[in-house]
Parts: sequence; C-alpha cells; structure tokens
Amino acid sequence: MSAPTVPTGSLTGDLAAARLRRRVRPTRRTRKAYRITDAGRSLFTEQLTDAAGDDDRTFALKLTFCRYLDPAARLAFLERRRAQLIQRLGSERKPATRAIDRYTRSLLEHRAKSTQHDLDWIDELIAQERAEQLGDRPEGVSA
Repeated sequence: MSAPTVPTGSLTGDLAAARLRRRVRPTRRTRKAYRITDAGRSLFTEQLTDAAGDDDRTFALKLTFCRYLDPAARLAFLERRRAQLIQRLGSERKPATRAIDRYTRSLLEHRAKSTQHDLDWIDELIAQERAEQLGDRPEGVSA
C-alpha cells in the first residue's frame, strides 16, 4: 500500500494524488484473459515453417517454439537448417585465393569449427526427433 498523499498546494500535484487514490487495482475479475484464435495458430505455424529469411537469429527464435510444430514439420525445419550449415561449411573450407595473414586465417578456421559444431548439434537433434517419431527415446531425453 502506498503512503497517503498530502496536499501540496500545487493543483497539478493534487490532481495527480487524487488520480492515484481513485486508481482501481486489477483483480481477478478486472483482468482480461486472451486466447489464441485458429487464425493466429495458423499464422504462428506458418511463420515457424517459412523458410524465407532463415538466418542464425531467426533459427534460434524458431527453435525455441519448435515444440508447437507437428513432428514432420519439426524434422523438415531441422533438415533445412542442416542443409544451410553444410552449404556454409563448404564455402568456409574453400582455399583462399589470396594470401591472408595468420589472424584472418585463425578467424576463418574458428568459423569453420563453429559451423561444424553447429552441424554436429543439429545432427543430434535430427536423430532424437527421428527416434521420437519411431517411438524410441534415447537415454536422457525427455519430451
């Protein structure tokens, strides 16, 4: 509970204090509950499965909500990411056409290793998804 307000002599301050006293605190009866509509659910699924604009940031966001997709759509989503990583890895491993310094070479090697790490992780997710679809859950994996 807030402290009682004392008149300040300022019309603006007194009006603000009066408004604070009159403010209705939300209760269970005054709260609004919202539900997703069928159209909203459809749009949500469409945005999760849309391949346009897939990049690292949108992938992470979509993966967060991946559990709301049906199993076939989840697998397609992960396979699409796998294809992107394989393409990226191929371009990162191409030999440089010009001489580069050791710092640039180190950065390129780091990117290739990071991409390979991401690819290994996606392969694990795909294997888990396929196992779940077959009804077998790998050890240590819960729904």
